[in-house]
Amino acid sequence: LNLDVVSMDKQSRELVQRALWSAAVISYRRGFTTGKAHLKPQGARLKIPESFVKALKPEHKKAHEEILTLADRYIAHQTGLHEHISICALLMPAPKPRGVFGTAATRMRLGSPSKERVQQLGELCTSLIKGLGKQYQRLSDEFEDFVKSQDLDELYKPPRPGPRGA
Repeated sequence: LNLDVVSMDKQSRELVQRALWSAAVISYRRGFTTGKAHLKPQGARLKIPESFVKALKPEHKKAHEEILTLADRYIAHQTGLHEHISICALLMPAPKPRGVFGTAATRMRLGSPSKERVQQLGELCTSLIKGLGKQYQRLSDEFEDFVKSQDLDELYKPPRPGPRGA
């Protein structure tokens, strides 16, 4: 997504950039953490093999670890909004008489990532997609070999009901 070609003010652009960054980081993180599967009720989500992380170049391994830490501490698990809010007293500016104009609560937020970190996340995702593509192909080939080794007449028989009668 090229935000430079979208007509919006600076504040809106920054909001969209933060939202896209957060979504990308959370999506990347899912493969390295435990949790519920999206497509299988009560199932565990697939986990990226540790060999992926071990095979990373040192700079990508550092980026990987920092991205997961960032996601865990600041994006996925905000332990409470009070940890991210500052309460301020708004004082009357000089030359006006000293006094409190009011109070305000400001939410503290993490700044946007550097261009280098965004690029590294893209490279990590590209590498991960290639690795998963190879794993998918290997598993597909194994399944095809298994199916070809089965009795063809058995494969054409109607399916038997499962344990729940489904």
